[in-house]
Order: sequence, then structure tokens, then C-alpha cells
Amino acid sequence: MKCKGFLLGLSLMALIPFAVLGKDQPRTVYMSFILHGNMNYDRYVRTTIWEQFPVIYGNLLDFMDEHPDFKGQVQFSGQTAGSLLITAPEVISHALELQRKGQLNFTGTFYSEPVNVNMDGETNYRCAWLGTKIIESISGSTDGFYLQERAYHPQLPWIFKESGVSWVPVITGGDVFRPFTLKGLDGTTSVCVPTSRAGLLDKIARAPENSLIVIEEDYEIPQHFSDTYDKIVRFNREHPEVRVEWITVKDYINRFGLGEEKFVDHNVKARDPQNGTYSRWTADPLDIIVQEATNSAMADFRSAQMINALMALVTGSQVDVPFDGAGIVLERDPLACHGPDAPEGNSGR
Repeated sequence: MKCKGFLLGLSLMALIPFAVLGKDQPRTVYMSFILHGNMNYDRYVRTTIWEQFPVIYGNLLDFMDEHPDFKGQVQFSGQTAGSLLITAPEVISHALELQRKGQLNFTGTFYSEPVNVNMDGETNYRCAWLGTKIIESISGSTDGFYLQERAYHPQLPWIFKESGVSWVPVITGGDVFRPFTLKGLDGTTSVCVPTSRAGLLDKIARAPENSLIVIEEDYEIPQHFSDTYDKIVRFNREHPEVRVEWITVKDYINRFGLGEEKFVDHNVKARDPQNGTYSRWTADPLDIIVQEATNSAMADFRSAQMINALMALVTGSQVDVPFDGAGIVLERDPLACHGPDAPEGNSGR
């Protein structure tokens, strides 16, 4: 018995260094990036697209060669990929080499870059299917799908399923630190990878063990990738209690799986313009934020027209009618601005 007790004591003592080591191990937080490529039209002439854009892409790919720990995804629309194959095939070849190394994956994509909440569902599906198939014909496979202007809506999980898409980045709002099962309007499920837009280092500092934080950058501001990389290097040096490692989304999901099932409310944009599920470029043209005020002002204006016309009929004189709700003052009867008695320049035509 004494011998057994002695051996047990030695065994426990041998475990002490490992227990201490485990206690002092840094908390690991994983990061990944998505490069949002150009639309191959919009704002730029063709010579700029054909000659200068490939230089920008090349700078990022060279940076990844120089920093093999830097891992993520690239999104080229179907149009962009076709253009690069003709004007700068070396960009595609370089990206494919990084894909073979496991450092970079191509996401699925639309054929062009429509804002999908502004088009019908059939067009949405066909554009997503075609763009993704074009990229797969070039790269052999895709992982995930990038939404132009992050324009998520709850019919998309069905479209993703039919297009063979594995996951999609969505601005979810609040602190969401792991990919989760995304439930669509019809019950179809996909995978949501939450993305971050601001407060990156603060979010890393409070992220739980084995969290995933995904950032996205536009090709027009490529230096942001190197800036972010440098910030992470400094953070790791200054915060030994946390260790940030770069990873592809595919590798993360294979290693850690998914969180719980959720339904993302795409209308949150109207309530919180700074942290919605899609960007202001989608929300503003739809008048989501200002629609209520617009309707109120239009109703007040119609009321002012009616009252002013009635007063002119009863009294035979013009009146100014202020309406606080609309913030306007009618200086003359709008109904009198037409016909033969209209002021010069206001003939009603």
C-alpha cells in the first residue's frame, strides 16, 4: 500500500507542471479576412480596370506570400474573374497557388454585383448560381459566398442551398463570436459567419476561447489588410493572455463546428443605421430609414392644399397656412399655379 501511495504521489507531482502550463496558456482567438473585389464596372474606365486593378490584387497576394500565417478568402465576381483571365491571368494563377497552399479560398459570388434586396428572387438565384459556377470552373471549388453590400434577406438560405453555397458572412449586430446555423424564411438553413466592422481590438479582448472574428476589406483600400495584420502582431506582443491566429473559415468550421440555430432580422437596419444587416448603400435607396417621415410630410402637404383651396373658395383671398408637422409654409395656393391665370413661367405645362 505504501508503495502504491508513493507511486501515486509521484504521478500527481509529474502532472503539476502540465496543470500550471495549462493555466497559463493564452486564450486563442481566430481571425479570417475576406477581400471584396471590384465589380468590373462602376466609377472606373476600362483601362483602369484592366491595368491598375490587377496591381492592387497583386500587392495583396504578394503580402500573403510574405506572411504565410495570413489566411482568408477572396471574392471575384463572375465578370471580374473573366476580365482577369483575359487582361491579367497572372493574378488568377497567383491566387490559385495560394489556394493550393491552403492559405486562400475563393468564395461563391454573383455574376455581376447586384444589390440582391433590390431584385426579384428568380434573378437573385440565377445570378448567384451563375457567378459561383464561373468561379468553380476556374478554381475547382468555392467556399462561402460574398454578398454585394452585405445585403442579406431571409430568402437567401434557400438560394444558397440551391447554389451549393456553404456559408455567408452577415452583419448580425452585437457580439456573435461563432458561425451558426442560419434559418431562412421558408425554414431552409444555411451557415452564417458573423462579420465585424468596428472596434476590432476591443472585440478580440472580450472574445471567448476559440472565437472566430471575420473582417472584410474592399480592394480599393488594400492597405487596410496590412494595417490590420500589423495591429494583430502588436496585440499579440502586448497581450500575452490572448493569442490571435489567422485561419480560413473552411478550416475553422471543420475544426470547431457551428453554434446554435438563429434567424437574422434583416430589417434591423431601419432601427440601427450604424449596425444593420446590410450597408447604407442598400438601405438608403429603399427609403427604409426616412419612409415614415416622408409619408407624414406628404400627408401634411395634401392637407395644406385642401385647406388653402377651401379658404380661397370661401373668402376669395389667398392665405398662408403653416404646418408644424411638415415644417413648410405655403406662400400661395398650389392649385392656382395652373391654367390661364397662372403667374408667368407657371403655365402648368
